[in-house]
Amino acid sequence: MPRKMPRWHAAFALAALLCAPMAAQAPPGSAGAPEATAERLWRATRAAPQTIVRNWKFTLPAALATAALITAVDRPASGAIHNFQLEHDSSNLSNGGLLIAEPVEAVIVSAVGAGCLLCSSAWRDLAAAGTTAAYAAAATEALKLAAERRRPYQADAGEFWDGYGTSFPSGHAAVSFALAAFLAHRDPRRHWVAFVAYPLAAAVSALRFTGKRHFPGDLFFGGVTGYELGRCAVLCN
Repeated sequence: MPRKMPRWHAAFALAALLCAPMAAQAPPGSAGAPEATAERLWRATRAAPQTIVRNWKFTLPAALATAALITAVDRPASGAIHNFQLEHDSSNLSNGGLLIAEPVEAVIVSAVGAGCLLCSSAWRDLAAAGTTAAYAAAATEALKLAAERRRPYQADAGEFWDGYGTSFPSGHAAVSFALAAFLAHRDPRRHWVAFVAYPLAAAVSALRFTGKRHFPGDLFFGGVTGYELGRCAVLCN
């Protein structure tokens, strides 16, 4: 049987993966069509190694915070939850927020921004938002395959690289914050969008913790990754 990697090794190795297009500081562009959005995200992903090093003042603290959560906080915090009804309700509410509330939010924001519901510009913005969310989902699935972290409700909860885990990072957090950041940066003049989108994303993410589907470290990493993807879908060139 292969030896398990020490917990602190796992924490820092995973933190080093932080955010494919993390903090890419490129000239502002526009969200544009979904094809342009996907291309923008893919270019940022390919430039990730240089971007992470260049923006170390942001990526290093985020990586250290992720490592600290994984090492010292995740298991004790999750172990303090012993309420099956809370776990069940939290999981259902989180899924409802991601699959119902956030799509409705995206439709409303796109319609208000375009000034109509059925015009082509509204549908184009909505398609670009959907592309961003889909990219965030795909990115987190790739990271899950690499990390193989067991979920809080599984035996050996929190262990990495054993072939049975899909906990790290949180897809719900990544997709929620990617969509929130996209909508907020798409038209920064509409301040109400950020005041609605980010609290909703935070609620969807927090419910994954109380539902014992993810650890705080999973949620933090997923949220930061999603935020950077959503921001980059609008601003990276």
